[in-house]
Amino acid sequence: MGVALAGCASGGNPTTDAERVTVTESVTPTASATTPSSDVKGRRFDVGTVSGVKEVDGELVLQLDRWTVKGLPDAQLAKDGITVTPHTGDRFENQNDDKLRTVPVAPGATVVVNRCVKNGDQLGLTSTPQDAAGWLDDPNSKAVLLLTYDSAGRVVRMDTDPRC
Repeated sequence: MGVALAGCASGGNPTTDAERVTVTESVTPTASATTPSSDVKGRRFDVGTVSGVKEVDGELVLQLDRWTVKGLPDAQLAKDGITVTPHTGDRFENQNDDKLRTVPVAPGATVVVNRCVKNGDQLGLTSTPQDAAGWLDDPNSKAVLLLTYDSAGRVVRMDTDPRC
């Protein structure tokens, strides 16, 4: 909200820009709702399955069962992620299914549903982006996901694992 005050030396209307003074009042907004906390803040990527979804203060929050990528240190996964690629066999394993992580879902987050396509001996990939909120209405609890986070620890993208 701005309030204009004018003053002049002669008692009349201000005649120059130097005689005009503008006062601006600053208003600091107060938070009306709390943002759900994230157990993954500081990571850029994760791998795991969604074991539950709930709404907290108007924001979707998922419960992540974190998995590991065979042969890749967790710190490297957290920083660099992995390439989503079609594969056979077991690329991931669940080494700790007794601890879940709380992960808020950013507005506009997407899920990319990846499917393996075989053509003879060649493995290919088809990808279909979807709205994360819609996919999380009834998530596939067996789908292993690569999750990408923003700096606040909110998921902005989930890619399904294209296992053949």
